[in-house]
Amino acid sequence: MRAAGGLAALALALALAACSTPTTRMISQPGQTLGGAEARYLPASEPRSADGSLILRSATDPTGLSIAISSLHYASAPAVVLAPTTSDPEALELADNYGIPVLALPPDAAAEQEGAVAQEVARLGASLVLPVGMEAPAEVVSATELAGEPGALKLPPAADAAPASPWVALVPDEETAATITPLADREGGMVVVAPEPRASGEAVTALAENPEATVVAFGEGFPDEANLTWQVDTARTGVRLPGGDTQTIADGKFYVALYGHPGAPVLGVLGEQGVEATVARAEEHAAMFDDLTEATTVPSLEIIVSVASAFPGSDGNYSNEVPSSHFMPLIEAAHEHDLYVIIDLQPGRTDFLTQAK
Repeated sequence: MRAAGGLAALALALALAACSTPTTRMISQPGQTLGGAEARYLPASEPRSADGSLILRSATDPTGLSIAISSLHYASAPAVVLAPTTSDPEALELADNYGIPVLALPPDAAAEQEGAVAQEVARLGASLVLPVGMEAPAEVVSATELAGEPGALKLPPAADAAPASPWVALVPDEETAATITPLADREGGMVVVAPEPRASGEAVTALAENPEATVVAFGEGFPDEANLTWQVDTARTGVRLPGGDTQTIADGKFYVALYGHPGAPVLGVLGEQGVEATVARAEEHAAMFDDLTEATTVPSLEIIVSVASAFPGSDGNYSNEVPSSHFMPLIEAAHEHDLYVIIDLQPGRTDFLTQAK
């Protein structure tokens, strides 16, 4: 059942700009104004600035996504453009000409979506709704007398605002990306399909090149704010794991490792030669598998750095630890040659994390 009253319930009277008439016929030339009103962007704490914050928005449909973009970027606007999709060229051009938001409302929109659009129009303080390619539902506008003849409705031209600071929009899938990209582009946003930012080379690049950019995650499938925060912070470092452009042990990689301890041949082939020879041998072994798998072969080293013991030792943990200075030269050489390194711990009666630290 549709809620009665629309914006009337919100005490807002909106001018209905020729619902069935092409909206652009109702707009005068730039330079004339409607009460001198201009769209006002949100303050520096929002995505138009670069403050490195993280914002989550759960919207998934075109209406919800368009409202999310509007609410993130506009504190107020004298008018809004209403269109059936987020990618309507006429709607986007009209919005760009006057620096106002675009709100999407598909023909089959539910009453809840119409109500949500009405609430956003009220929040913006818009006194005019400009429908493009559709009729504005009663839920969105309260029918009032038209403001004069065609050509009499006037808006200010877009103000010369400072360029929007870059911000990154993370989305879970291509469908959401297609919906939100036309709106995000207007506000300087970079849209990246990355439900896990560390697993996307594009996301790592975008975040590393814009370390102070605000990040907005749109849609479902993201972890909670605390977990997404550390994932985003990790991606911002720009560091990538060997064998690709991501920060995760991803599908499509085949790791071939030499195992052992430097200088101890009895513990494995890794210890049978010096540092540079070990690196070269790891690369040779990995290359043997290049033609046997479609995955990317990644030469690797699995280095034993502690060995379980039958005796408690001075620290009582039944594990013999090797000083890091003994194996760091090998790790540094692996880093220089883009080899993956696995640290082999045998922590005895302590735990892996404690010993690794």
